[in-house]
Amino acid sequence: MKKLVLLIAIFTTSWQLLNAEDPDVLWTVDNTKPYLTTYECRFTPDNKFVIATTGKTITKYDALTGQFISRFQDTCDFEITKMALSKTCSKILTCDFPQHKLYVWDYVTEKQIKVINYESDTIGGLSGFDLSPDDKYALVGLMDKENYNNMILLNLDNYYEEKKFDVKGSIWEIAFSPDRKYFVTASLVYDTHYQNQYSYLYLWKTENWEFVQELGYLKYKIINIRFSNDGSKLACAVENDTLTIWDMNNRIKIKEYPQNVQADYYYNRAAFSNNKNNIVLSGYGSNMFTLYIDLFNDSLNYKYPYSSGGGWIYQMTIRQF
Repeated sequence: MKKLVLLIAIFTTSWQLLNAEDPDVLWTVDNTKPYLTTYECRFTPDNKFVIATTGKTITKYDALTGQFISRFQDTCDFEITKMALSKTCSKILTCDFPQHKLYVWDYVTEKQIKVINYESDTIGGLSGFDLSPDDKYALVGLMDKENYNNMILLNLDNYYEEKKFDVKGSIWEIAFSPDRKYFVTASLVYDTHYQNQYSYLYLWKTENWEFVQELGYLKYKIINIRFSNDGSKLACAVENDTLTIWDMNNRIKIKEYPQNVQADYYYNRAAFSNNKNNIVLSGYGSNMFTLYIDLFNDSLNYKYPYSSGGGWIYQMTIRQF
């Protein structure tokens, strides 16, 4: 019988695999000795391994047991804060703490194959990135020092910048639809006059990398965006303690859920389970995440709280084994 599991990275030094139904801890990896900061962990596409950031490099673990397998040979200049894993598991992208450099890794040889510096007089560094569904390109969001951002389509064969996208603000999140026909970007814009910040959601086509439409904007920072497994819904975890749900068939916002009153945090991550009506949320502050059932019905059903026991949950993924 298949089991629904939840992989979480707990800032600062550990990650866990949980039974998503209880939640029982199936295994834990703790890097407090030596102290190695963990921001990201990902399942490989075949669910056999977990790829995790540990300090300045990447490590590989057995997904079922949590047993250490290997540590990648090269290192970044500083601690790795973001990671993207290709769908074919051929390449890995990372950036380190100042977010000035993009590191491209070969999964098979476990070595760095390219380092690109994105800091200049006009560019403040990386704001977000992801790999295209065919693994041929990387979408890279660059922070302009005057609060205007260009998203770049980077060819991963020759590292040529094939296209630049004029986008308002800094691209904070990129999410591809399950059918790989579209992707959504969440960008953050600062209004220096009124000292406010706004997040914009844009829809794009992957076939020709063209802009489709603006889905809408929110008056707070969007921390995380995730498509449901059938692509019909988009969940946005927002810094003002709310979760917003978008109907992607009609391309409109349909629901907004407030912060859970039983805990003191704002949502920072969202992940859909295999059932399109189930979603897991996590939040800063109380080190808790909550599972809501029948999310798209008229009411939420609070199922359980969970304490990570040491730090807030930075990243999480649901899979079925």
